[in-house]
Amino acid sequence: MLFYEYFRKHLNSQVTITLKNNMLFTGTLKSVDVFLNIRIDPKGLPSTNPALKDIEMISFRGSSIKYIDLEANEKLDQRLSQATYLSLALMNK
Repeated sequence: MLFYEYFRKHLNSQVTITLKNNMLFTGTLKSVDVFLNIRIDPKGLPSTNPALKDIEMISFRGSSIKYIDLEANEKLDQRLSQATYLSLALMNK
């Protein structure tokens, strides 16, 4: 739930999603669910196929995502470490 909550706080942020087949998609994060299925509004697709030019929304299954790049955030590592520590502390009570 840690990453779900983190992404929920960053809706409407610019993201770059890399799939397991190394395809890249860049756009604005519009929604996320507990399975980390993600929907974005794309800025541009890395395709020369003219049929894909007018796509307004892309949905990704959470299990097909390799990693997600967010906008630069200096305190991200510190905040994720603190949140992980707190969630583990609550589970051990």
